[in-house]
Amino acid sequence: MNGKLASFMVMVLSAIMLAACASTGQAPRSLEGKYVGAGTGTCLFAVCGFGDYNVPQAPVGPTGGWGSGAWSLSNNNHSVVMELKPDGTGTVSEDMYNVVLNNTTRTIPWPSTGEMKTTYQVTYTVESDGTFTLKDVPGAFKSEVVSGAMKGLSFVLKGFSNVGHVSPDGNVVTMFDTGTPHTFMPPMYTCPAPIEPKPEAAWVCNEEFTLFKQR
Repeated sequence: MNGKLASFMVMVLSAIMLAACASTGQAPRSLEGKYVGAGTGTCLFAVCGFGDYNVPQAPVGPTGGWGSGAWSLSNNNHSVVMELKPDGTGTVSEDMYNVVLNNTTRTIPWPSTGEMKTTYQVTYTVESDGTFTLKDVPGAFKSEVVSGAMKGLSFVLKGFSNVGHVSPDGNVVTMFDTGTPHTFMPPMYTCPAPIEPKPEAAWVCNEEFTLFKQR
């Protein structure tokens, strides 16, 4: 009788341990709550958009060119608050502080610094291995420059996307910008190309973020 009871207890404990491993070994498929964190990055701005290999285009014709396009480079710090819902949607707000490091276009003051406030709606997915994908809802990525040489400028970005990972307990999200061009609506600055419609101004960023769930 004692032997049977001992065997039963071993089976129960084994089942509990397996369940615990399964629950902690995989990230949740959906997230809910407020995530707060920060990130840093560098962004390349192209007045006439990007050509092959994300090189800023020059306004030289219908297809543009590359190697002499107007551009600026900035370093950025982000303070991020992300609210996620279990249905795969959410909202993000950011304070971004940037320093323009270099510039070949007269349309952006440099060297300069400034603060930008951004809000946007997003959709997200989480795979069983913890892979996290975040994308903007088209037309919802709104930014306004609140200090610096470009104070008062406002615009909408489209094409934003981040990828990263979620911890097994769902409490930590790490992600980075995928490096795809984000275009401006309307263009921040008009490309002097002799064609219509003029190429859209665009931004490519190399950024990373770490966010922690607030209990």
